Amino acid sequence: MTNKQAAILGVLAGAATIVGAIGAWATYQGHHFAGTDANRGKTVAIAAGVALLLLLLTAAAGFRWSSALAIIAGGVALGLTVWSLSNIAAFAGASGTPGIGRGWGVWLATIASIVLVLAALAATFMHRATAMRTTTTTTTAAPPPPAPPAAPPAPPADTPPTTPPAP
Repeated sequence: MTNKQAAILGVLAGAATIVGAIGAWATYQGHHFAGTDANRGKTVAIAAGVALLLLLLTAAAGFRWSSALAIIAGGVALGLTVWSLSNIAAFAGASGTPGIGRGWGVWLATIASIVLVLAALAATFMHRATAMRTTTTTTTAAPPPPAPPAAPPAPPADTPPTTPPAP
């Protein structure tokens, strides 16, 4: 996988994270709480959007610094989704209330943000590994030394030797 392919994978994961952030994060008695109903979900969507744009820049121009920054933005999205997934009742504002379920959006946002961070890591460090691999595989052995010069051919046996003309 090249760093461009990893960046494109990260762009797709960023889009999926945004969809998950907009989706249902918690359910309680038939009511759905979207991720964007709270600042946490909005922050996840913004962080994923920033990572998406940075990875687009990596895919288009090959900048490693932009994919390195995408790791940070994706890490913010990942941290917030894992926090919300682990304590969904607090996200819904109903701590201690039994029966609060996790919606599809928080699962999608969490899984997609994991892929986003891994793709950004690959896009950042794959460039160097690919360059080192091509350097080592294109190295060729030194050519063999030239052969010694051959002796001049001997004159045919049936011709008399030639003498230089007299002055």
